[in-house]
Amino acid sequence: MTEPAPEDDSSAPSDFTSQISETLKLGSPCNSGSFGVVYRRTIKSSKDSMEVAVKVFKIDPGRTMEKIEKTMRRELLVWLRLKHSTIVPLLGTATVESPFPALVSQWMSSGTLYMYLEQVTATVSTKIELFYATRP
Repeated sequence: MTEPAPEDDSSAPSDFTSQISETLKLGSPCNSGSFGVVYRRTIKSSKDSMEVAVKVFKIDPGRTMEKIEKTMRRELLVWLRLKHSTIVPLLGTATVESPFPALVSQWMSSGTLYMYLEQVTATVSTKIELFYATRP
């Protein structure tokens, strides 16, 4: 069962703006969904580097800014509270050329769950179980 994260200062997202904002201008997204586009970037620290996924929310002209902001805030708050071995943790946010912060997580080389299911050798029943476990 997924446990909510403790509500303390350690659960506040890190700010990756300085490592990400300029590089997003240079590349194209690697994936796109209903509410955002995802970029693959490398962030560097003094010790090492890490591949990350950067989700930038789409500005849909058919939706009000308030609805987009509500969707973004809900995703951010839920993701911050989720702690489970099968959920990629939210590492932080970044301010980019968008009215909303981008969400930063570890890059998963297998892609989305749906991409992974296309690649992995598993029984049909296991694939169906994994697929429906992700549905609301």
